[in-house]
Amino acid sequence: MSIMPITNIQSPHYTPYKVSFKAGKTYVFADFDRTYTPYSHKDMCENDVFVNNQNKRNEFNNYFNRFKKLKDAAKDKFFLTITTGRNAAEYIFVENALREQHLNYYSPDGLITRDGADRFVKENQSWIKDGQKTKDVQALAKNWNGQTIKEAIKNIVLKNSKHTFILDAPINRTKWDYPGVSMQDELEKFNPYNIKNYASFNQDEDNIIEIAFSNKVPADKLKVLINNYLKEKNVASVILHYPKDNNAYFPQYDNGTVYYEPGNRMIIKPKIGDKEINKLYDVKEAVKNVVNNDTNDLVIAAGDEINDEEMLNPLNYIDILGVTPDRSKPVNYILENRDVLDAIYKLPLRFIIVGNSPNLEHLREMDRILKSKGIDRITCINSPDDPQNNLCNAIEKNMYKYADQNDEFSYYMGMDLFKHLLNTTNL
Repeated sequence: MSIMPITNIQSPHYTPYKVSFKAGKTYVFADFDRTYTPYSHKDMCENDVFVNNQNKRNEFNNYFNRFKKLKDAAKDKFFLTITTGRNAAEYIFVENALREQHLNYYSPDGLITRDGADRFVKENQSWIKDGQKTKDVQALAKNWNGQTIKEAIKNIVLKNSKHTFILDAPINRTKWDYPGVSMQDELEKFNPYNIKNYASFNQDEDNIIEIAFSNKVPADKLKVLINNYLKEKNVASVILHYPKDNNAYFPQYDNGTVYYEPGNRMIIKPKIGDKEINKLYDVKEAVKNVVNNDTNDLVIAAGDEINDEEMLNPLNYIDILGVTPDRSKPVNYILENRDVLDAIYKLPLRFIIVGNSPNLEHLREMDRILKSKGIDRITCINSPDDPQNNLCNAIEKNMYKYADQNDEFSYYMGMDLFKHLLNTTNL
């Protein structure tokens, strides 16, 4: 069964934001690629990789069975949300590919796309957009309305880039990357060899706008005009332009032939305060709910790269407890402050850093400093499927340690889950 997103339906069932007093629940927010899954996009989406390699199938199934066993023991006490840089259609494409290969993939309870933009919940095996996130962002990002802004930008493109074909696509990539749901598949419904230029807008997203331009579109000129429009409307937003994106090749049509070049890509995101929306937002909201409602639950954030940094940095959360660090100072100086240390210690929040990205070395240094002061809040593991310390095991260890220090959390999580943690953590 295909899982497809449904746009702008407000779900009443998004569990991380429900108040449940003294519940003993754990909410995990994990990046997808190289954090939750150790497998590459190519491995997961090309059928012959697992079909022809039983050992690899067994490794895959054993890895994700760990999460299923944890969920079976925890029941409604454990909620996993994937927070990814992919959009919903990209993630769903991968999930469907794994299902078609009859692999035992453990599908999460929630999905946050495009580095903190839109949020989806799963109901009856379908991913449904949580309209509350859209309302929240519109309330916090001044004058932001993604659908209205997208239509205005389409008009700007049509007026200032003649003969440019406008389309909406599930995924702004080639048919070789995402066959059946790509921008190229959409273009080829319209005989693209007669299309001089195109501008492809992302579908079904409210809190981000992505535009893929063919390379002859005057994107630099359009960026200025779009920026002028956003300033005129006083929209709290930021424009990110990647004129030659080597991570996203786009099709170019000319004289009856198609060839591929680094993509000309533009992204418009809302700003909340002085920062563009990112993965921190949803994790921080979950922590606020635990603290403000005294539920005694646990929140865990896991990631591996620079786009995860905001949600993996303990200093970004301590203002929940009224502490504001002096961010102009080096981290070793900040972590000498007793109020800062007390806030990090008190927050119901743990972090898991996966891999060895140099972009997160400052967080690993923070971990070393905190541990030297007896504060164990950051777990570092080599890879998601490390036999000695995999992601699921790291989550379970953090849950067990929190239960060991928190009698209410231990009591309300239930005996089945506590026994499971006792058997799997070896602590």
